[in-house]
Amino acid sequence: MALPAAKAQMPWLFALTHPAPSRVELTIRLTVICTLVTWATCYYHTPEPAIVAYIVYFINRSERTTSVMLCLAMTVVATVIIGIIFSLTQILLEHPYWRLASMIMISLLVLFFTSASKIKPLGGILTLVLAFSLDLMGSSPLTELLTRGLLYAWLFVAIPAGITVLYNIVFAPSPRRLVEHILARRLMSAAAVLRGESGSHLLINSLQTDDVELQNGLSRMAIEQSTAADDMAALRWAVDSSVELLSAVVAYNSDVADQPQLQALAEQLEAMAAVLNSGAYPINIDVTTHDLSAESQGIQQAALAITSAIKQFAQPKDMPQPPVAKPKSSFMAKDAWTAPVHWQYAVKTTLAAMICYFIYTLLHWPGIHTSMLTCYIVSLATVADSVEKLMLRIIGCLLGATLGLMVMVFILPSISTLPAYLSLVFIGTLLASWLAAGNARVSYIGFQMAFAFFLCVIQGAGPSFDMTLARDRVIGILLGNLVVYIVATRLWPISLRPQLHRDLRQLIKSLRNIRRGGQQASLRLIAECQSELGRLRDGFWRLRYERFFPAAPTPQSKNYEPLLARIGMLLCEQAIHARPTSASVVTVARRPQSRIIAITPLRENAHENPAQ
Repeated sequence: MALPAAKAQMPWLFALTHPAPSRVELTIRLTVICTLVTWATCYYHTPEPAIVAYIVYFINRSERTTSVMLCLAMTVVATVIIGIIFSLTQILLEHPYWRLASMIMISLLVLFFTSASKIKPLGGILTLVLAFSLDLMGSSPLTELLTRGLLYAWLFVAIPAGITVLYNIVFAPSPRRLVEHILARRLMSAAAVLRGESGSHLLINSLQTDDVELQNGLSRMAIEQSTAADDMAALRWAVDSSVELLSAVVAYNSDVADQPQLQALAEQLEAMAAVLNSGAYPINIDVTTHDLSAESQGIQQAALAITSAIKQFAQPKDMPQPPVAKPKSSFMAKDAWTAPVHWQYAVKTTLAAMICYFIYTLLHWPGIHTSMLTCYIVSLATVADSVEKLMLRIIGCLLGATLGLMVMVFILPSISTLPAYLSLVFIGTLLASWLAAGNARVSYIGFQMAFAFFLCVIQGAGPSFDMTLARDRVIGILLGNLVVYIVATRLWPISLRPQLHRDLRQLIKSLRNIRRGGQQASLRLIAECQSELGRLRDGFWRLRYERFFPAAPTPQSKNYEPLLARIGMLLCEQAIHARPTSASVVTVARRPQSRIIAITPLRENAHENPAQ
């Protein structure tokens, strides 16, 4: 039985338009916060307001807890970095050569620790603050101006971080709501497959991409401590049950499609999804289906596996012992001091940034200083990652610059009030945020589109249409992308392929341990293997960006797709047999656990399959 190809390379139209609930909410949140930050910069006349607004994109995530934690951590780390730069500049201000040497050293150290430590999730924003601080350090000859500039650099972090924290606490979804919505989306997708309305590629994509976000949501729920222990256990079990459920539908997709006998299961899944979307979770579910004894063995196996997963979905009673907590990892990565990739990344990024710095300094063209910022934003460790990100960001830059220039030419001259100006920023940000909140195929386009749009439109404390400034900033973005492209592909062109091969070997080793633990441990390991499989499939797809470089893969790299598909099928088959079946009554436990709501049976005249 062949596993359908996962949509690692999802259609661009679907990636652009897919209106997932979390995407809509994140789009609105990014847009509103960016607009509020723009208002704050206009009110306080903060310099470089475009950069301040752009930082919002780095510190907001799907749920509130992670966003708040990022804001607090970013503020602390940025304060330390700016404090170090400020201390050094007081000593080296009158010594330009030593000042340049310290700029290079600070850049190397910060980039190395960003790549090789736990602050890697903050890498984008920290390198942006670092770039601006180094730019000030290299261009401000006066102590007073430099001190004021570094204080403003701290405000660049504090303003968006403060507004983000306040907005997220009040309006952003909780980690629990995020987990419930993802589970509901999984159930709805499975129901659509059972009805024959959709292929299983969405289920495969969910198995291979959602688990990391689900586990992060569960861990953030534990940090918040706003969910009862029984609810936590039930939702954790529901996440693992959804792995078994989706695996069963995927494994038997060729048999169950367009089978009217399985409509009851689809209706049950839709009812469960509605419960999850309402803020509850279904428990003790008694599934009712038609008699399938006369059907093929494939249909009977599909119904049995799917029914088993539904019955034990979010079962808070008789839960197995929770998995043993993993040992705490150190601040630095295991290969921080042995793998050369971290230093190579730091050297390549610093070299690209310094090339741009020398270009606009020697040309006396400070307007293109955005080239230095761009180097820190777009640089990545491998050729494939750098080139893919670069291509997407160039597309986003052209889109944002085109939109920004059209606004400056046709709309801004007729705007004279702050509310109208903020409305214009809101609309432009909404378009960029919709892309930035999408999957990896389009999110980089949205990030760069927002950056270019802000640099064109948000030029000061109010409406401004300086075409020269906008032109220089866009040229700087394109120059930075070009320099990063040349450095990434000519200096230590690191291929993504060796890392993919190591990860693939590790994944195959993990397959041997799936049945060695208990039921919950087996399902958890299967979910982790599915996530790793999704990353591998996406990585092998990105290898095409290396085809023109010395580190390019051989043509045989394309033959990995059948192997990955087979591994995916093995994981689905293992998930189906991970635990036994049981039967019980349909009830729903809501957040106040004393409240119990019964669900009416979906088919009064249906009876349970005797094989169960």
